[in-house]
Amino acid sequence: MKTLWLSKSDAKLLAEVGDCGADRIAVGGFLPEMRPLGFWSAGGELAILGEEAEYVSELTANVDDMTGEDIAYLTEKLREKGAFDVCTVAVTMKKGRPGTLIRAVCAPEKAEELASVFFKHSSTLGVRETKTRAYRLDRTVEERETPLGRVRFKRAGGREKPELEDVRRIAEATGMSLGEVRERIK
Repeated sequence: MKTLWLSKSDAKLLAEVGDCGADRIAVGGFLPEMRPLGFWSAGGELAILGEEAEYVSELTANVDDMTGEDIAYLTEKLREKGAFDVCTVAVTMKKGRPGTLIRAVCAPEKAEELASVFFKHSSTLGVRETKTRAYRLDRTVEERETPLGRVRFKRAGGREKPELEDVRRIAEATGMSLGEVRERIK
C-alpha cells in the first residue's frame, strides 16, 4: 500500500505533492514503517511517499483434549471468518501429554473476531496474538487457453502455478486426477 505521510496538514505542501498515487494519507504522529519512494518539502514541513510495510496477526492456542474432528471443525470456522492460513502442529504438553498447537494467520483487524472463534469452538483457555511483518511476492493472474479449456495461472517470483479451483473443475469434469490435469495443461 502506498502511503503519503505529512508532518502536519498543510495545503501548500499538498499542492506541492499533487497527485502522487498514494492509496492513503497519514498526517502527523509516527512515521509508518515504509520504503521511501519520494520526498517533498514546503514551508519547513515534510511529505514522504512510501510503500508501507504489511503486518499480519498470528493467533495460537494449545489444546490437549479435543478430537481430530473438533479440531478440523475449528480450522474450517477460522477460515470462514477470514483467516488467511490455518495449520495444526503436534506438540508435547505439560506432563508429557500429546497435544495440538492451532495457528491462524489473519489481518490485524480480524484478530479479536478470530480469537472469539477459538473460544467458541475449542477447549482452549487462552489465545496468544503475535503481530508479524509479512513479505509477499508481487503476483499476477493470467487466464489462457489449454488443451483442456481455459485455466487461470498465478505468477510470482519467476514461478507459475495453475489455480487449484480450475484444476479441480477439470478433474471433476474429465475423471482425471489432479496430477494428470496439471501435466496436460502445461
